Amino acid sequence: MNRRSLVLSLFTWAFLLATQTIGLAQAPAPRDELLSLVPADAGFCLIVQNLREQVDKWKHSASIKGLLNSPIGQGLAAAPEVKRIAAIEKEMQKHFQVDWAVLRDDVLGDAVVLAYWPGPPGKPEQEQGLLLIRARDPKLLAQLVDRLNEEQTKNGELKSLTPLEHQGVKYQRRKDARSTHYVLVQDNLFAFTRKEHLLQGVIEARKRGKDTDKSVISQQVARAGADRALAILWINPRAFEPELNQQAQKNGPEGQLLRSFLAYWRPLDAIVFSVSDGDELEVRWAVQARTKELPSSIRRAFEQQAKSAELWNRFPASAVFSVAGQIDVGQLAESIGEFLTPENRKAALGSLQRAAGPAIGGLSIVKDVLPHIGPDWGLCIAAASDPKHFPHILAALAVKPGSGKVPVDRALYDGVRIFATLAIFLHNRNNADRPLQLKSVAQNNVDVSYLAGDQVFPPGVQPAWALKDGYLVFASSPDAMLRFRAAGQVKPAGNEAPILKVSPTELAKLLRENRQLVVDHLAEKNKIPNLVANLSLETALGVLDLFEQITLAQGSGNGQMIWIVRLRPRVR
Repeated sequence: MNRRSLVLSLFTWAFLLATQTIGLAQAPAPRDELLSLVPADAGFCLIVQNLREQVDKWKHSASIKGLLNSPIGQGLAAAPEVKRIAAIEKEMQKHFQVDWAVLRDDVLGDAVVLAYWPGPPGKPEQEQGLLLIRARDPKLLAQLVDRLNEEQTKNGELKSLTPLEHQGVKYQRRKDARSTHYVLVQDNLFAFTRKEHLLQGVIEARKRGKDTDKSVISQQVARAGADRALAILWINPRAFEPELNQQAQKNGPEGQLLRSFLAYWRPLDAIVFSVSDGDELEVRWAVQARTKELPSSIRRAFEQQAKSAELWNRFPASAVFSVAGQIDVGQLAESIGEFLTPENRKAALGSLQRAAGPAIGGLSIVKDVLPHIGPDWGLCIAAASDPKHFPHILAALAVKPGSGKVPVDRALYDGVRIFATLAIFLHNRNNADRPLQLKSVAQNNVDVSYLAGDQVFPPGVQPAWALKDGYLVFASSPDAMLRFRAAGQVKPAGNEAPILKVSPTELAKLLRENRQLVVDHLAEKNKIPNLVANLSLETALGVLDLFEQITLAQGSGNGQMIWIVRLRPRVR
């Protein structure tokens, strides 16, 4: 398959076949029919489906209409690339008597699969590709292929067209000025490749009939929750392993890094990316592995169900941005250490202990501190009550006192205070006219330390920290510290746990309240006039107004980890 065909196929979309009448057996999805023809050793498969239904939904979508009417949408519509696409469609109508809507619905409508095999290490020219299309209208498919052959023969691009046969099935060999391709048109199936053995394999697989069980690729796609996705990218880790193995033979830090990475890569079965557009735009990334072969530092993450961080009940509900999760700090340190040589690992830990050890009462970071940190951690940004003040920022890390003579949580709190005192001394020595002070205030029986310096920090900023309800909490000010709420009832995570939430609505409100500051900053940073900066801000606000929420969630367990990004359009 030539590279032009590979690129064009990335933009091909498809339609998912409806189920048969009630009482009859359900027909295999068109995508699964095509995937049953793809050898399981492919490097990756790009699958596109359901475009016809999706385009119809886009036509009635308020968010899509809003995007098209926004400055960004209008700018895209006027782009030269869009005009070139329109010109291509005119040429298509002229030579093939078909427009994009008919091509999309009747030929590319059911499913499209692009499979790719990378070449062996050092031999990229041996790469292989296979394009499969399951058309709704077989007659139109055959007509289009015939017309393409006629047009390319007339203009001299097609040098020869040779009929061939394999196991009683006819196909064609096409030679043009650049390369040779093999084409199969059989009923509603179109197959296109540069490698004849791949096309013959498709014929053999189709003659064997439709198996009742799905192919390995189909099973892994379904397991990733991507069955109804609009576009899917399935990646086979095995296909890229020879290149990684060769690179891992190098001496030095690079080879050590790759050898450590391979311990995580080899147990992987599949990586699946998918994009779906229902009530929310959803992007999934699933990693599937044989858990028993994974390093112990990461095995638990694939075996256990994801848990929601308790911090989601403590951060302000109206936050512009929130991120929170759970992490085993000890295992994270162990995982990072596996990518370092023993000498570098020892040196890094030694440097960290010398720098921080005295400030935390001489506690050992590895033995005393890390086991009592986490698993909950988080950060959030929320608008201040006074629009003229800097937004409130909260960061929290779960800490436990431990059972030693020196409580770990108190040692960390005092360590921050020691570093703050040193920072104040260094600042005041050179800035007597803009002094900093270390102060404290009691809030509901909680001691809050903070830095005061009206001439140093923006309005509303007094960096603060405290031990509060089992957390070491950092805040942009004592007022922000008050917004760290008492824990409410923890909601069950279900099959996934939230990691990040962004409110475009609250962000747009914050930007509007601080418009002049934002415009001045953009103008100064980018060296542009304030008028241009203001127009840029308006464009951004127009996009933010289209959406209500952006979230990132994580699911795990049964040998799989999934990350899910969702974009919820704003309903007006």
